[in-house]
Amino acid sequence: MKNKILIIFYAYKNLFFEWLSLLDPQKRKMFNKRLKICKECSYQNKKLKVCSICNCPIIPKTRGDYDIDENGLTIYGCPKKYW
Repeated sequence: MKNKILIIFYAYKNLFFEWLSLLDPQKRKMFNKRLKICKECSYQNKKLKVCSICNCPIIPKTRGDYDIDENGLTIYGCPKKYW
């Protein structure tokens, strides 16, 4: 299980790599899929662009390198287990 601080660090690292166009295309596809799910979620605070359950900013939250459980869902990712 990864430390939550490391997850946050890697989320911002992934954002930086994406900005520089150095992010792996498969990761980019996965992150964009997560972002799409969050943008359609009723728990998103659209004004602040944060999750209203965990209060995490949506874009960095979707860029985290999370461990995956036995059902293929992220651990510490989406609090409602949508991804």
